[in-house]
Amino acid sequence: MFQNRILNIGLYLVYLLPVLILTGPFLSGLALSAVSLISLYLILYKKKFHYLNNKLSIFILLWLIYLVLRSLFSENILLSLESSLFYSRFYFYSLFIYYAICELDSFKKIYVKILFITLAITITDAFIQLIFGQNILGFEYSVNRLSGFFGEELILGSYISKLIFCITG
Repeated sequence: MFQNRILNIGLYLVYLLPVLILTGPFLSGLALSAVSLISLYLILYKKKFHYLNNKLSIFILLWLIYLVLRSLFSENILLSLESSLFYSRFYFYSLFIYYAICELDSFKKIYVKILFITLAITITDAFIQLIFGQNILGFEYSVNRLSGFFGEELILGSYISKLIFCITG
C-alpha cells in the first residue's frame, strides 16, 4: 500500500514536470529530485535490480562516479561537487520513467497526452504573443524573440524542442 502511494506520487510529479518547468527552476528541480529519490526507493525496496543491471546503466553509473572522482581532485572541491554530484538525479529520473513504462500499461498513453497538451498550449500562447504583441499572461513580445510563458527568459524554442523530442521518443 505504501509503495503504491509513493509510486503514485512519483507518477503525478512526472506528469506535472512539463508544466512545472514553465514555473521556473525551483519547482521543476524539486520534482525532479523527488522523482529520483522515489525511483531509487522503488528499485531498492522492490529489489528490481535488473533496471540497473544493463550495459547502459552500468556505463552511466561509471560516468557519474568518474565525474565525482574528478570533482574530488579539483581546486575548488565544493563548487565542483555541486555541479557534478547532482547529475545523478537525471539518471534516476530516467530510471523512474523506464520503470513506469515497463510496469504500468497506461503510463505511456497518459504521459504522451500530457506532453502533447502542454506543447499545444505553449505553441498557441507563442502564436498569440506573436500576433497580438503579448501572450495570455501579458508578457510583451520584445527583442525579436518570443518568450511565451517564460517572461524575460528567452528559452521558448529550447523548451519546445525538448518537448517534441520527448513526444517523439
